[in-house]
Amino acid sequence: MIESNHRTVKKQESKLAKIIEGNRQPMSGANDKFKSDATSKRFHCEAKQTQNSSISMKLAWLTKIDKEADAVNKYPLLDILFLNAPPRVPNEWIAIPMYVFDLLFEAWREKEKETK
Repeated sequence: MIESNHRTVKKQESKLAKIIEGNRQPMSGANDKFKSDATSKRFHCEAKQTQNSSISMKLAWLTKIDKEADAVNKYPLLDILFLNAPPRVPNEWIAIPMYVFDLLFEAWREKEKETK
């Protein structure tokens, strides 16, 4: 049985905050003072979830996340959780802009060079 939406949203946001070494925002971004669902030193995050087998990624979500992240000099991140994902299929996915992916990939590549 799937937990109530409020409970699963809170768990998702708390897990994301822990991963990014940040905090879950009070009132889950519903307050103008606390925009976003989770935030850290580097990331400004929104969390979305669905019980369906698909979700429409809305440009309005991405525009909002990007604008708010830019205002606080952080990278935007969208966390998508599929509550009914089949076994052995990752149920949580992250969407980031290509420039953020490029930065992360380059940092990973540099770290690999250091270990060789």
